[in-house]
Amino acid sequence: MDPSSSTMVVTYLEMCRKPGDLTPQAAPPGTVIRRIPRPSIRFYRKLYRSVGERWSWVDRLRMDDETLKKIIQDPQVEIHLLLKGWRPLGYVEMDLRFHPDIELTYLGVVPAAIGKGMGKCLLDHAVQSAWRNAPRRLWLHTCTLDHPGALSFYLKNGFKVYNQEVRATSSTPQGESFLSITPRSLAGVRHAPFRP
Repeated sequence: MDPSSSTMVVTYLEMCRKPGDLTPQAAPPGTVIRRIPRPSIRFYRKLYRSVGERWSWVDRLRMDDETLKKIIQDPQVEIHLLLKGWRPLGYVEMDLRFHPDIELTYLGVVPAAIGKGMGKCLLDHAVQSAWRNAPRRLWLHTCTLDHPGALSFYLKNGFKVYNQEVRATSSTPQGESFLSITPRSLAGVRHAPFRP
């Protein structure tokens, strides 16, 4: 979808059963996945931008420092990096604050890592990590501003659609489009936890 469009389709997906085979795809040679507890705001924003800029991720860039810090440094929010040496190639963020529902808040890789199996590696890692916490379900949302293959990727990997809706986008002064999801905007979504 054209990022300058005034609407997008948001698709909500969930995984309500632990997959039978939870053997994650091995990390590509020379890479490792590590949890990073309590990342700095500066590091997080740089990571978020490097992965999401191409897909119009701006919600976390718009947050004030204190709000963002409360989220990313909460012990119930897990951020796992895919690293090659000390260079982040991608990350996955999981929100366990509303257990038994666990939200896969963000998952993505830097542009140079797209199409190399690293997203699959991160998703497998996230699914395995989430089910260790015995959730009722693992859920996420994607939209038509994300990678064109995002929805089919999640469907292929065991997630099922439970809701879709058309939402308005807003433009920033720089012309970026963004989707802002708030507790009020999630009120009608089945099982969606309320989160800031």
